[in-house]
Amino acid sequence: MTDHDKLTNETRAQRIDIAMQAYSLTLEGRDFDGDEDTITDILTDMMHFCQRRRIDFAEKVQAAQINFEAELVDESDKEYPTLYTLTYDHLGNKPMRTPHPGQDVEFRLYDDDDVLYFTGVMTMALYRSANVLDPLDYAEGHWGCTRMDCRNPLSGEWDTI
Repeated sequence: MTDHDKLTNETRAQRIDIAMQAYSLTLEGRDFDGDEDTITDILTDMMHFCQRRRIDFAEKVQAAQINFEAELVDESDKEYPTLYTLTYDHLGNKPMRTPHPGQDVEFRLYDDDDVLYFTGVMTMALYRSANVLDPLDYAEGHWGCTRMDCRNPLSGEWDTI
């Protein structure tokens, strides 16, 4: 099994979110805000790229559709809730995503200079698990975050995890 085979669909979507943010910056320096026109733009540019490289774009779209459906089936057998959501980007001063039901434990992600990058929420199951640092692991690899504080559900106090 390759590393690609170990990816979850949520991780795949998060990778594209990063790519869409980068691509959107090339379009008049704006942030990606979910605008469907930006998705059309990137697909159109991808078609030009494939034409220049003599890659059959339609064939790749067809293969991607097959992969997508197979990946949905792979995870449909699992109960795979979204365990955490980054809800606010403090550097960009903007909301990010809406929390999913059951995500009640608040967390904050900081860099090593104590700059607050993101706030978010996670499920109680993630908070109580050995994987509690998953949001930090993700943010460390992408933005250099090095610390995560969680609001203790019992005391309401912020604890460094």
